[in-house]
Amino acid sequence: MHWKQIAVIVLKALISLSFFGVIWLNKFYQTLVEGTITLENAPGFATITREKDTQIAHIHGEDIHSMVFAQGFAHAQTRLWQMQMTRLAVQGRTAEFFGEKTVGVDKFMRSMGFYQKGVEAASLKSEEELSIAKAYCDGVNDFIKNVDFVTAFWNTASAKLLPPEFYMFGMTGEKLEPYTPEDIYGFSRLISFHLSWNWNQDLARESLRQGHPDLADIVEEVVPFHADFLHAFQTIVDDDDLKEWGQFSEKSLEERYNENIENVKKASPPLDPEIIEW
Repeated sequence: MHWKQIAVIVLKALISLSFFGVIWLNKFYQTLVEGTITLENAPGFATITREKDTQIAHIHGEDIHSMVFAQGFAHAQTRLWQMQMTRLAVQGRTAEFFGEKTVGVDKFMRSMGFYQKGVEAASLKSEEELSIAKAYCDGVNDFIKNVDFVTAFWNTASAKLLPPEFYMFGMTGEKLEPYTPEDIYGFSRLISFHLSWNWNQDLARESLRQGHPDLADIVEEVVPFHADFLHAFQTIVDDDDLKEWGQFSEKSLEERYNENIENVKKASPPLDPEIIEW
């Protein structure tokens, strides 16, 4: 057999192993969805109840710190990889794991200084505000620390495995650093930037005005922001599409939420610390 044929067979085998490895990781990546778990840094008792169809979490606790801790735990259950990617982006460190292709992203993020602004914000917070942010981070960190493949079968671990991406890109052990309040405040700066959705339109309009004076009179039509032109922005999704997808409803989101909240309350376990053995 020619060496090229052998190389092709070996390559196919490696691809197959990688493919089935990802499937295996996805199958065994299951977070704790029922039962009770005792966590090292939990400030008190809290419950997390999720809606069956949307998986929206409803959290109740003894006090604000218990609820925020549970919120961090709940976010880590379903959003840990997204949180990790966002943290690396905010800190300008994506190239550490993804190589030269993301250096441009890191340069932009460091130039904007989102993480530095998060550090500054943390230094200006009161002790009470910082304690709430720390409670959230403790919830995330306790989820990570309690990932255990063996004990998860007895519902005493937060999950069997981390999301598959952590293993694929080597983000485990010491490379998965604990979350801090500075990370959280850095997140908020990035979110604020994303919510400033018109900054790029302002830049585009000004660039057109300065670079193409002959277009100055129609800039608002080319890059609309003024109310006289916003009506031209139309969605291609209509009611018929929503009905076909099973997402259409005559009721508002608020009406649907209010109808469902009673079911959530009935499903929630009682908020009674006396029933738990600490």
